[in-house]
Amino acid sequence: MTDLVPLDRERDAEAVLQVFRSATDYVLLETGSLPTMENVWEFLDDAPPGQASDDVLKLGIVGAGKLMGVADLAFGYPSSEDAYIGLMLIDNTDRGKGFGRAALAQLELLAKERKATRLLLAVLEDNVTAARFWEGNGFSLELRTEPVVLGKKTCVRLRYVKQLSQVNFSIRMYRPQDLDSVIDVFIRAIRETAARDYSPAQVDAWAQADRQLWSQRRMSRPTWVADVDGKPIGFIDLEPDGHIDMMYVDPRYLGQGVAKQLLQTVEAQARTGSLQRLYSEVSLTARSFFEKNGFQVVEPETVFRSGEYFDRFKMAKDLT
Repeated sequence: MTDLVPLDRERDAEAVLQVFRSATDYVLLETGSLPTMENVWEFLDDAPPGQASDDVLKLGIVGAGKLMGVADLAFGYPSSEDAYIGLMLIDNTDRGKGFGRAALAQLELLAKERKATRLLLAVLEDNVTAARFWEGNGFSLELRTEPVVLGKKTCVRLRYVKQLSQVNFSIRMYRPQDLDSVIDVFIRAIRETAARDYSPAQVDAWAQADRQLWSQRRMSRPTWVADVDGKPIGFIDLEPDGHIDMMYVDPRYLGQGVAKQLLQTVEAQARTGSLQRLYSEVSLTARSFFEKNGFQVVEPETVFRSGEYFDRFKMAKDLT
């Protein structure tokens, strides 16, 4: 059985240090140095910007009669309805035994008790094992941060998110008053989701929207939006020859089936119109999604847009 217990700064500092020393691989990966008591104090005292101490839990992961790991959980960060795991660390000798999964389940319960709708965390880009663990437990990559210096190392963090409550959305046709919302979805998707596969310069070049041109394009072709309480959280369009020019989903709603339902809507429309195939130019980020939904790569291509080169794929799905 695995339990989460509150940590006391003075009483438990030495025990926390032993956990850090038993997980030296993580500390070395993050800072390039062996763990010290300074790392312990930083963990016990750290809180996200603007968060009060009452909104941050410092927890010990206890199992088999010993402290085998530590975790912290902040409420109301980065937004008011979020919860954030700053760290979850398991003793090397106790990994692979289900303790991490059990601790995560309890962290999720704590987040839900505080009415959090999303659970977030950050993983070092080099920590492939951790990324695999989080992805295997329902987390989706949301964004890639700029490099930061931690100790002796320069690190890039990957932010992951898991929805704790299923969003209720519907698919409807685009309306002119949706313009600013779909532009916002477009920019968010590029700056947060696609940023993991493209450079900052590419993201800046891509995340541009001429409002007048967008208005004309949205009205010139059928466009469907995923709607939550009257506001679009995703959209897709379809041209007469089966070309999907755009499909984007707000990163805050990833993993909720929004993209899949948008694509299914377009496919149903295409079949109704007796189209023979659907095709699109797909980013590095979106390739795996399209492949899972029956599209195949026709050929890779590199295009030049707004002063930057972009790698992407021509993909198509046969509807016959």
